[in-house]
Amino acid sequence: MNGNGRVTMIVPVTKDWTKLVKESQFGNPSPSLDEKIKVLDVLLHSSISTATGAALGLLDNELKNGLDYHGVPIDGTMGALSQVLAYLTNSSAALSAGDSCFGVYGFRQSKKLIGALRVRVAQAAQSKMHGEESHVREKEPPATVDTDPITSKYKDFG
Repeated sequence: MNGNGRVTMIVPVTKDWTKLVKESQFGNPSPSLDEKIKVLDVLLHSSISTATGAALGLLDNELKNGLDYHGVPIDGTMGALSQVLAYLTNSSAALSAGDSCFGVYGFRQSKKLIGALRVRVAQAAQSKMHGEESHVREKEPPATVDTDPITSKYKDFG
């Protein structure tokens, strides 16, 4: 405390800043075994996700129909199988791979949906510009007397 009643903090100036970090509350010079395992676990799951995404990208590029094999989504199927495997074996690696597959599947499906919506909006706008009828079905007209068989025969004679 200085003479004015204020608390002052003096930070020592040193060229060895690593010593300050090691001594501070933020720098732990020797991480515990649990911390090391957490870091390795994060690296493992990141590697699995990256490898899964790379494998799906390779399949998408190399297969004729991309990731849809005879109408069956490969990424969605692999995701489901990985999730079942993770449940049965309690494997966090299979869970990570399944999550990655589902992420790719969700990406592809949203891309298809947005593309289809854009095409429909563009077609509707173009048909309105050319004065064509809209493909959107409007309300059906109410039934009239013309649907009655007797009156329709009468109109045929007239």
